[in-house]
Amino acid sequence: MEEAPLEKKKTPSISACWTGMQDELELLDMRIGLAMPGFGLKTITALLPYTRDPPRWAKATFATLVLGAHLAVISVLRTNTWQSWVPVLGLAMLAGGCVLGSTHRSAISVGTVSTGFALQFWFGVLVTRTDAGSWALSYVSCLMTTLLKYAGLGAAFVFGDDLLAFFAFSVVFKYGGAALANFLAVSEVEGIVTVANVFLSMTEAPLLLTPLLPGLSRSQLFVVMTGGFASVAGSTLGAYISFGADPSQLLSASIMSAPAALAVAKMLVPETGSAKDAADEAAADAARTEAAQLARRQRVHARLAAKRQGRPTGSPPRDSYTFSGLRWWFAMIGVEGVTFELFLGYVFTPLAYMMGVDASECLTVGKLIGVKIVQNEFVGYFQLGELIAAGGLSERAQTIATYALCGFGNLGSMGIMVGCLSGMVPRIRTAVTRDVFRALLAGNIACFSTACVASAILADAGSEAPSQYECPCFKSECPAP
Repeated sequence: MEEAPLEKKKTPSISACWTGMQDELELLDMRIGLAMPGFGLKTITALLPYTRDPPRWAKATFATLVLGAHLAVISVLRTNTWQSWVPVLGLAMLAGGCVLGSTHRSAISVGTVSTGFALQFWFGVLVTRTDAGSWALSYVSCLMTTLLKYAGLGAAFVFGDDLLAFFAFSVVFKYGGAALANFLAVSEVEGIVTVANVFLSMTEAPLLLTPLLPGLSRSQLFVVMTGGFASVAGSTLGAYISFGADPSQLLSASIMSAPAALAVAKMLVPETGSAKDAADEAAADAARTEAAQLARRQRVHARLAAKRQGRPTGSPPRDSYTFSGLRWWFAMIGVEGVTFELFLGYVFTPLAYMMGVDASECLTVGKLIGVKIVQNEFVGYFQLGELIAAGGLSERAQTIATYALCGFGNLGSMGIMVGCLSGMVPRIRTAVTRDVFRALLAGNIACFSTACVASAILADAGSEAPSQYECPCFKSECPAP
């Protein structure tokens, strides 16, 4: 009797793994609820002191208290207080610009926005001014960076010993996102992607929500894009550190920009209707069929986007075609010595001053910001490293520049974002293309707001920096392949 051929074992897609983990997490929540009646994880997150629809007077009171806490803590943390109020004014101007550029100003949730900026501020205080906060963040980031380096092992990554670590981080994303969503009164999908962007890149974080992407509202999709532009991947921190950037500042910028990105996104494109919650099973079931059909195409597109995202880390060319063209144009009208970098420096000089940079260094920091937006953050950090090595910037200007550059918000990333999201779900291409430039602006505003907050709470010159975990992966000594 002829034996039937063995079927080839199929490797599940990322979306299928995530769906299965959601089911396991539901069982975990039920077990906790049985062991401690009334204290399931969902119940705990629901008990956070913020309701879905607080009254108007409560919103105004809460916003006033948050603002007062900001000002009081800044006064306590800084001795040279007059220099601390310049970035506070800059942050207010950035927020005001977001309100003016909003698609529906009347729909902006004051509670969500003020709480998002409050989280950014207190996270900044925790990770930049305390040893415990700085060490904990650097340790978690090191674990995530090490884990991501195993992604190339394919099926061994899914079924091997690292499954427990991946599951642990999935628990952090899900329940951390659920807690953030309840605290900020937003949908769970927005909370999950905001937490995930602290560690993952803009092409990796949306993979966690692939079945839900087709059912997202415009505001929710805008949060997904803004979070990607406002953050960097944990796997790229080593490159920035090799250029001379401070590890503790990069790590704190990653976590501070996450809630700020959500707050900025909710100002520019607020929710106007009844948004679907990411935990709604009906939305997941409606999208699962299409997600399964596109699983193979999704992996191909995501892989191509991730490869496109990998930028050269060597010495970038200074005399590009665009730079030379601008120099020639100014020479034709009789103005010599003008380069594209100098032009960008003058454009972003006011922004650098708003972030608390000394007036004598605003032009230099403005150049770095302009290069980061027009080219990418790799070039910006490379030039920052050269300035640090040559002693061309003060310690304060170095810190502000490090925070301002920490994000994927550059013109080339718009193409990566469109290719990634439309590759996962082709029918949302039009929606992504419509708002991708606005999301790029929102992501950069979030990074600049983080620089403003860091400048306001920055320790005085000569103060000892908080301790942090020494990650071998940040020193090119990572044990992962």
